[in-house]
Amino acid sequence: MLDFKLLYGITKQEIAIALFKINGGKLGYYLADLRNNKFYYCGEEVEGIRNKLLELGIGRKTPGT
Repeated sequence: MLDFKLLYGITKQEIAIALFKINGGKLGYYLADLRNNKFYYCGEEVEGIRNKLLELGIGRKTPGT
């Protein structure tokens, strides 16, 4: 079992609170950068996750290039 407090200095409860605060607990997809304590709301559609990752400089628009 992962000990988030030991690894990242944040508890699972603190993560849940931070994610809830981002968008008022709105349903949808969220990303958590635990290493840097940054949290992101991606929207209600799965495609929002990919768009947020691209916005953060992770991944490519066209696979294989």
